[in-house]
Amino acid sequence: MNTFVTIPHIQTITIMQLHITPESTIAEIQKEFHRFYTFLKIEFYSEPHKAGELSREKYRIAHDKKMFEVGKKNVNAIFEWSENTTVSAFEKELFGVCGLSIQVFRKSGNIWIETSITDKWTLEKQNQEARLMVLAIEETQHPVIEEADFER
Repeated sequence: MNTFVTIPHIQTITIMQLHITPESTIAEIQKEFHRFYTFLKIEFYSEPHKAGELSREKYRIAHDKKMFEVGKKNVNAIFEWSENTTVSAFEKELFGVCGLSIQVFRKSGNIWIETSITDKWTLEKQNQEARLMVLAIEETQHPVIEEADFER
């Protein structure tokens, strides 16, 4: 759900929300996040990673797990953030809500890379950078052919 807040003399800020309940699966939360940022994804981990470090795959939580099985048992929250929220703030605040470590990944061509080096970027900037990368790769794979190219 998006909420728009207009403050006089200041730009409109988009507020995004994730509703997290004990019955929410990791996959459902991921899908909802991905709806806001099509070039980003989140993964959940049972153990935290240090700032600037990569998450360890062995701690990644299966997507079919429900929050009551792996996180805070009684979580029932609407988690809100804005387009100006940094990756590090998002990960820290969501950890506080659900009790699980979160890592944001950015699409880069055909792979997903952890945003650990760019955790100070906003989620919006991460998404835009990923979008530009995907578009650049697609353009090199499928170059636009101009009519003038046929006249040569």
